[in-house]
Amino acid sequence: DTSSNIEQLKQDLLNKYHTKFPWTFFKFWEWIKSITKPNNNPCNALSKELNLKLVGPFEYLNGDLSKLNNEQILIHYRYHFDLPEFQTIIIDISSTDNTHYGYWRDDPNYNPVGIVQSDGTTEVVNTIKKCVTPIAANLFYFIHNKLKQ
Repeated sequence: DTSSNIEQLKQDLLNKYHTKFPWTFFKFWEWIKSITKPNNNPCNALSKELNLKLVGPFEYLNGDLSKLNNEQILIHYRYHFDLPEFQTIIIDISSTDNTHYGYWRDDPNYNPVGIVQSDGTTEVVNTIKKCVTPIAANLFYFIHNKLKQ
């Protein structure tokens, strides 16, 4: 049953990352796995067409982070200048400025408020003007917008 599987994945990620993930995250993961050819890593499913790689919690779900300890998992794909509210879930593999996309959370006890874009090279000198750009409400809209570009 898909809904019980999603509930188990939600709990696993909550235990590992200490944050909630929206139901669209898990539906997106199911879709990504469905478009991935056998024997290919689903985290690379969007790399050829969109230059995007799924990282962090997606890699965890795929079993790619099994050799990391809990602390290493939490900081995996954290960029030096990322604000604490930002959690990287996708990287642009063609970017020269470490462009990455992630969930923005005002509070780790609640689902993220949306997906934002950041670069890994800009120092935060004023947290009000940090260069995070709102991109989409969920992962499906994010990919839809990327395909339109």
